[in-house]
Amino acid sequence: MARFNILWRIVVEAVDVEEAQATADEVARLAGIEGMPPVARYEEPPQWMTDVVMSEEAEETACLFGKCLARAGRLGNEWLAAALSDLAEGGECYATFNASERNRPKVAGLKWALVEVWAASHDM
Repeated sequence: MARFNILWRIVVEAVDVEEAQATADEVARLAGIEGMPPVARYEEPPQWMTDVVMSEEAEETACLFGKCLARAGRLGNEWLAAALSDLAEGGECYATFNASERNRPKVAGLKWALVEVWAASHDM
């Protein structure tokens, strides 16, 4: 089995840090994200962001990415997957979620999310 890195990054909208942290904690719980650090102010108030890189073993990138997408689906339905052509060579791939009127998140306050997977051997 190979070792992979998984980046989870989320942006939430909240009136204060307590509400933002509660939203981030719920996102982490639903998606099975471990070790998510506290939220910090993002580019535009009232947005907050946090991210974490986790490590996991899997047979190949595609299997782990599929598992991540299944977990991401607990947060919202329409994720845009990209860089899939690199899967055969063990490259990185990612998916993003953008909340909208048509694409509502399953956690109130979640505005944007990213999950990215790459082989740990590709780290510099």
